[in-house]
Amino acid sequence: MEQVARRPGAKLLQIGFLVAQSFWAQWIFFVVPALYLATNWLWFLRLETHGIAPITGLLLDLLQLALPVGFIVVVLLRFGQYLLIEKPESPVGLLLSEIMELFVRPARIINALPVFFALALFNKSIVELKPIIPMIEPFSWDTSLMEWDRLIHFGVDPWVLLQPLLGFDYVSFFINIAYNLWFLALFGAWFWFAFRKDANELRTRFFLAYMLIWWVGGGLLAVLFSSAGPAYYGLLGLSPDPYSGLLTYLREVDGRVPLWILDTQS
Repeated sequence: MEQVARRPGAKLLQIGFLVAQSFWAQWIFFVVPALYLATNWLWFLRLETHGIAPITGLLLDLLQLALPVGFIVVVLLRFGQYLLIEKPESPVGLLLSEIMELFVRPARIINALPVFFALALFNKSIVELKPIIPMIEPFSWDTSLMEWDRLIHFGVDPWVLLQPLLGFDYVSFFINIAYNLWFLALFGAWFWFAFRKDANELRTRFFLAYMLIWWVGGGLLAVLFSSAGPAYYGLLGLSPDPYSGLLTYLREVDGRVPLWILDTQS
């Protein structure tokens, strides 16, 4: 009886050891979030006040949004893979067994835990920096970026060149859908790589590349080349607004076919 009583505690101790081992083995995923937080701290030294994003809230967001969405996307992709590529005798049976394995055996979950904690720290960096970029470095690059756009497109705004091809209600509607569903690809990719059985080189490259792109491109360069973006060009008081014709077109289409990107923009 005493041996049986000890088993649950021994099991928990073993799981705790495996979790600690998993974090130690995947320490590299915490390097970029640490660097991002450090560069944020340097930017914040220039400000009197700035917001703080609670890590617990970001972890809850990942659990409530990223995990369910990622799970659904991966299940659909995996089912398509079975149907179109691998073609086993029972695609549904194999899919269900793979889902059950995820919940019954903790190995994949233990392997994924460090990634989700690292992503929570990383998202904390993004959430804290993005809203205060114009406080660190006022928007000043919109005109230059617009002129560079024209320069590499033979003196014409790119949207003007694309309008004869894309300037139709339902083409714009489908682009609008694709734009609003980008997060499905994002969360699906997270889930696919985070819950792999093995922590291989491809998985490491994916997460490091993902975080470096957002830190360098969406963080450092976003501050150094601070700009509001084409949709807000006119709202900065810049004139003439080269994008006013595009925005007028989108608002007209929205009156006939719903364009959710305008709500996102607002």
